[in-house]
Amino acid sequence: MAETPEILELKFAGGGVSPETVKPSEIAHLIENFERIVLLQAKAMEPGIDTDEVLVAFHKLDDKSLDLIFKTVKVRQIILNSYLLIASSFATGDYSQIHRSAIGPLKDIVKFSKRHNCEGSFKHNDAVISTFNPESEIEYNLQNTVKGQTTIYGKIIRIGGEEPKIHFRINEEEKLIFDVDEQQAKKLSPKLYEFIGLTGTATWNSINLTIDNFKIDAIINVDTSKPYSDTFSELKGIIGKYWDEIEDIDSYIN
Repeated sequence: MAETPEILELKFAGGGVSPETVKPSEIAHLIENFERIVLLQAKAMEPGIDTDEVLVAFHKLDDKSLDLIFKTVKVRQIILNSYLLIASSFATGDYSQIHRSAIGPLKDIVKFSKRHNCEGSFKHNDAVISTFNPESEIEYNLQNTVKGQTTIYGKIIRIGGEEPKIHFRINEEEKLIFDVDEQQAKKLSPKLYEFIGLTGTATWNSINLTIDNFKIDAIINVDTSKPYSDTFSELKGIIGKYWDEIEDIDSYIN
């Protein structure tokens, strides 16, 4: 028998906010950010899960205020744990357990409350877990992060949006999602699914050494006219650990 899905809600009320007073693009951005924070936190808590699968789905929009309702689809307990950790952080004011990559989209959700002068709430199965308002601030301690210049190699698998973001696949296990400006998005769009390099400033988690954020400075075009195995030999000294487990480079990149 199929598991009963958990119902997760992000609700905004007050200030006259409703689906009729908010642009569809803003609602879409809220839905995207909700999915991002839940999946990014879930991935941080359970690195083995596949966040490219549909794990949480948009269920419906309640027009009594602006009530975005979602339901769990797969790995229900992992998604629920991720959501409850995020939601409860607003009740305690302690955001230290939230993965850094989820902080940006979480702040965007709070900005919606400021922009529309309304109160937001996180709910689970119709019960309120926590609330936030236009005065709410997310204080996040960056002491466990390190910044530095680096080069990453992989494929762009998705790019764009009203506030452009890039989904950059480094290998089968690692995918980075980070912001780009409109000019960078236009420049990178033709390179969708191509194997490229990006140089820039990375922010690492000093505890597990994963990249939490990345800011692009320059694009490196990889010469695809020669076998990838030759290119790989030139790059291995830089990207080392990301490719140690890949035996057939040509097959993987193709």
